[in-house]
Formats: sequence, structure tokens, C-alpha cells
Amino acid sequence: MPMKRHAMGLMSGTSADGVSLVLASFGKESFDLENYETFDYPPGLTQKILESQNFRAPEISLLNFELGNFFSDSVLKFLQKKRIRPQQVAVIGSHGQTIFHGPGKNFSHSFQIGEPSLLAQRTGITVVSDFRASDCALGGEGAPLVPFFDDYFFGDGPTRAFQNIGGIGNVTVVGKDIKFPIAFDTGPGNCLIDWAVRQASRNNLKYDLRGTLAKRGKVLGDIVQEMAHHPFFQRPPPKSTGRELFNESFVPATLKSKIKKCPNDCIATLTYFTAFTIVESYKRFIFPKHRVKEVILSGGGAKNRTLVAFLKDILFPIPVARMDQFGVPVQAKEPLAFAFFAWRAIQGKINHSPSATGAHKAAILGKITPGINFKGILSFLLCFLLITSLFAKEKVMLGIDVLQAQKFQPLIGKKIGLVTNQTGRDRKGKTTIDILHEAPQVHLVSLFSPEHGIRGKEGHGIPIVNSKDPRTGLTVYSLYGKNTRPSEEMLRELDALVFDVQDIGARFYTYITTLAYLLEESARRNIELIVLDRPNPITGSIVEGEPLDPQIKHFTAYLQVPVRHGLTIGEIAHWYNRTSGLNARLTVIKMEGWKRNLWWDETGLTFRPTSPNIRNLKAATLYPGIGALEATNVSVGRGAKTPFQIFGAPWIDGEAVSERLTFFNLPGFQFKSKKFVPSLDLYRGEICGGVEVILTDRNVARPFDLFVYIVLILRDLYPDKFEMRWVEIERVTGSQEFKRMLDFNYSAEAILQITHQKASQFEDSRKPYLLYE
Repeated sequence: MPMKRHAMGLMSGTSADGVSLVLASFGKESFDLENYETFDYPPGLTQKILESQNFRAPEISLLNFELGNFFSDSVLKFLQKKRIRPQQVAVIGSHGQTIFHGPGKNFSHSFQIGEPSLLAQRTGITVVSDFRASDCALGGEGAPLVPFFDDYFFGDGPTRAFQNIGGIGNVTVVGKDIKFPIAFDTGPGNCLIDWAVRQASRNNLKYDLRGTLAKRGKVLGDIVQEMAHHPFFQRPPPKSTGRELFNESFVPATLKSKIKKCPNDCIATLTYFTAFTIVESYKRFIFPKHRVKEVILSGGGAKNRTLVAFLKDILFPIPVARMDQFGVPVQAKEPLAFAFFAWRAIQGKINHSPSATGAHKAAILGKITPGINFKGILSFLLCFLLITSLFAKEKVMLGIDVLQAQKFQPLIGKKIGLVTNQTGRDRKGKTTIDILHEAPQVHLVSLFSPEHGIRGKEGHGIPIVNSKDPRTGLTVYSLYGKNTRPSEEMLRELDALVFDVQDIGARFYTYITTLAYLLEESARRNIELIVLDRPNPITGSIVEGEPLDPQIKHFTAYLQVPVRHGLTIGEIAHWYNRTSGLNARLTVIKMEGWKRNLWWDETGLTFRPTSPNIRNLKAATLYPGIGALEATNVSVGRGAKTPFQIFGAPWIDGEAVSERLTFFNLPGFQFKSKKFVPSLDLYRGEICGGVEVILTDRNVARPFDLFVYIVLILRDLYPDKFEMRWVEIERVTGSQEFKRMLDFNYSAEAILQITHQKASQFEDSRKPYLLYE
């Protein structure tokens, strides 16, 4: 199993109101944000920072060490609160507190403080800092730096504008059609608004909480237009700025004179001005060349409802969303980025985008201050490189890769319909849609999409209509809406269907039902079905739960396989075609290099979210158990930071439930009380008491066993509140006997003894249909 790579990120922004911390781990092309918290500066420290441009050298030196101590205290408190030992953290990426930023045509300079030596010595953790200064040394403006993070993790998606609103606003535009990220500072974020709030409240308030003050005020349009004429807004990117420009002296005297008489009008005007200048910068430098599909907000300004309302109004009809949809709290994105930059720096990997800052070349940014763990980091990286090289020998060739190597021979001379979504890609990341559409010897006629749509963005259970693919112009037929099976009309022109969709290994994940329907319709109409095989991401060596009772039939409960079936998508097609007597014209393009005991992160492949809430391998691993809880009145955290890794409800005491689960000593798991607020489905917007499920050994952990224990614990602790929807319970368990066993007070051990026996019987019966060892 690959080693865990913990890194911390610290971000103290232009607003000078505190420091945000994250703990994260990073895969090849994925991240896992594990913990996040913000520590506010004491009022006196904030005031010193705001006045620091006028300080002399002794005062700057003292402030540098004061901040270094505050950062150190915050890190140690954070780790203690989260019960994490400093030895578990490899590196800290500290942006530092900017006290002066001086971009220039010939010579840029930028000054951040918060002494990294103190941080390294007091925590024992190696620190990477001074990222901006490193960029300036390369001829860049020193900012914005986060575009590298945006491009690395979101650059293969649709064209999006990632707008951060901290003290200063900055935007990154990335997408699969954009070669290099477009990024620049848009102007003020919260800095002018915060100034007005401090003035109006005589420093009793730091910021306009949720935009309530601005909402009560009137926007003074003539002053907005006056301020918008500043040359900064006309200057083309790359460009950056700071409080050196956008401070009290920037605010017109006419507005300052109203701050005491009409404070809410002043705050409303500066709030609208911030939104207006953000959108104007898009109109000048982005919209003429790129069609932005969505604007994603992060930073403290994303919590200002009035500011967000102004943005939505001016940007309409372009949708505006928040980073939360990617599992990242709005104020956690920038510290997460600096954790990532530090992690790359200690590996000697490039961690910035020259196109965003104007630097002469890409390089490794940051100064490394060794901690006590520095020797361990070197050993860790040596081991990591050795392990990586071993895994590299086991590279998996997907079905689509093998098809390309075969020069598309199975498709030549046939009219093809492709069933796929955002997971249908070759190992290099190119979509199967583009590969088949561009292949001159392949005649791609139409596309078909399963649940969640062709791009995987629709929520669960949302019907999808037919559409046109904008890139190819082909019709996209929905198989999750009015039709769940392809109709005669859809198939009339086709000689063959190609299926390339990534499954996650659980029976009630609907992609395998769509595959079964396609097999049935292909057999009925004598059309060939070609399945491009893909790994079972949670291995093909573990089987859990009962095979589905034949009397239960539903779109989420269709194939008579266990809850965790341990089959690849190609093996499922082969098994169903033979055991059901369909005898469809089935061709499975097998993978090369895949073995049954491999987890996804051992294949050398990039994990892409298979649906909006299965965002990583952890969620996929736990889904056969935690996902089954959706047959009850318990939230599984849809729309929260870590869906399917948590569960809870407003009436649950997380401490009590986690203690009960810990008592049973279930192999491979640890449990921690955790409160969360789901933003989707059950208990949306409500605070839920709950439990975080931590995988300590995924090879022995059995998520469906965990489901059984959770059900019995909740039934016993909350007999008047816990509800099981029995029709849905039958579908997820696959058993009509489960209710009877609960009614007769079977213990979890007794229930699982029966379940394990049936899973073992299926494991034996599937052997003739396995395609891999």
C-alpha cells in the first residue's frame, strides 16, 4: 500500500484577520483534505500588521517573530485538537503574512513575515516558505500562485473561473481546452469592505458577517464608476496587487465623508464595487477568448451573501458555485494549495505556473527550513521513489488502451454507439469519446450516458434528458431518465455498442444495472456489445454481503451478485451473459497488467470521481457499507467535505456511537466523533452529530460488516428515532431475511455468519467467469 503523504498548509491573507490551517495528503493527481481550522489574530496583532508599512527595522523584526510564534502556537493547538502527532506531518507550507507587495515591470519584490525558523524548531516539522520571493527572483510578480493548484487538479474539466476573494481578489481560468492557466489579481476582495466595517464600528467589528450590513445599505453607483476608472483595472495580465494600492487612500473622499452618517451605504458601495471589478476583469480579459461554464468561489468573501448575490446578478446566466462542491471549504483552498506546493518542493518538483505571474520559466518555489524530521523526509522520499518504481513495473493497460494498441480492429466497418461518461478515459487521461471520434477508421454515430450524465455532474436520482455533445456534435441519449434502456430508435443505425464506464465494485451502484440492460437489449436485437474493461477499484479479491435475492428487482438491485462483488465491469458482463442464458454477442477487451489483489492506487492510474459524491478511493472503499445506510434516515454526508466517510443525524450522539463501534474492535477501522452539515439530501443545512470512519487497514476492513453493526447500534440507542425503510433495506442488503433476523434480535455476529457463508458460496461459483488471476 503506498505511503501516506501528510502535509500542512498555512495561509494568512491580505485581510490580516488570522491564519487558516489544513492537513492534507496528496496522490499522483488527487488530494484528500483531512482537517481544516482558522485561528483569528488578536486585535492588537491585526492592527500591527495593518500599520506595518510604516514600521522601522526593529519593529518589523519583532513582528516577524511574533507572527512566527503565533503560527507555531496555532499549528501545535491544531495538531493536539485533531489528535495528530507532529511526526505524522512531513512538511508545512507557510505562505506567511504579506506586509508589502511591490509588482513592477522591471523588478518585482514581495515581503512576507512569520519566521519559518521558529515554526520549524517549535514543531520539529520542515517548513517551506517565501514562495512569492522565489517567483519574483524568476522575473514574476510573485502572485498569484494558486493557479498551479487549480490547473493541476481541475485543468482537465470544463472551462471554469476559480475566483478567490480574500483581502485581494484573484482568478484562475482553467479547462481542458486551455493550454496554460489564465490568472491574475482582479483587484480588491475584502480589503476595502473590511476597512469600511472597521471604520463604521470603531474597530469593534473586523468584517461584514454574511454581508448583513451591505444588504441594508444603498449602492452609490457614481462612486463605483469613479473608482473603476483606476488604471489597474485596464492593465492586462499578468498582474498582481495588494493593500499597498487598495487601502484607505484609494477610497474617494466623497465616500469617506459618508462613513459615519451612512455606514451601510459605504459598505454596500464597496461590496458592489468588489463584485463589479471582478466581473469587469472577466469581460476585458477572459470572456472575449473563452466561454466560461461556471465560476467557483473561494476565500472569506465567498461567505459574504450580499457580495455573492451581486456577483450572481452581474454574471447571470453563468452559474456561480463554491469550492465546497469539490470537498474543499471556501477558506481552506489557499492553505491546501500551499500544503501541495510544499509537498512538491521537498520532492524537487515544479510548483508554479509562469503564465500566471509572468516569470521567465517554471521552477521550484520556496525556501526550505529543515525541522527535526528533515533526515526522515529524505529517507521517506527515497523509499517513496523505490516503491513508485516498483509500481511503475505493474502499469495497467485499460481496455481502451488495449483497443488503441489493436488499432481499433474490433470496431472497423461498424457503426458504433458509445456508452460512457467522465470516467471513460485512457491511462493518459484522454476521453474515449475523443479517441473514437478522432480515429479515422472508427464510425462513431451516437453517445449514451448513464446516471449522473455524460460529464458526471448530475446528482444521484436526477433524471437526465437527451442532449448534444458540444465537442463532437453527436446526439447523447440518456439511459437515466425517460429511458433506462436503449430503444429501438436509438439502436436502429448501430452495428455495435461500446461500453466504457468505471464501476466502483458495489451492487447498488447503478452503472452495472445499465450494463445488464444493454446486454439484454443487445441480445434482443442481435447487436454486438463491446465492453472496454476497467479495474475494480476496491480489488477483485474481496467479496462481501449476500447475493441479491431473485425476487428483488429494482434499478439499484438488479444483478444477483453480492453487495461487494469483486468483479471487473468486463467480468460482470461475461458472468451475466452466461448465467442468464442471454448469449448476447459480447466482446470484452481485457486489460493488461491488472491483478485481482490490486487497489486502484496501485495501478498507476488516476482516480477520477465516478459521481459527484464518490470523489476518492476512500469513499469508494466505504461505499458498500456506508452507502447502504441511505436505506435509513441517516445522512451519509452528501454534499459535505467527505461523503461516505461519515454518517450521522441531528439526533445522533457521535461520541456514544463511536464508543460503541470501537468496543466491537472491528478489524481495519477506527471511529471518531464528528459533527457535519450536509448540503444535499437528508438533513440538508442541519448540524448532524455523527461518526467519521477511518480506514486503518483496507485489506482487512469489511464495510458491509460495519453497516450491520451500525444498524444494530442505532436501533438500540435510538429506538424512537432511527428508521429503516424496509423496501430499500431489502434492495441494499439483497435479502428478504434481514428484517426477520432483526425482528428476532439476531446479534451482528449471527447475521454476519450467514452473510459470510453466502458470500463465500458466490465467490466459489464465480470462478469460471473470472478473466484475471
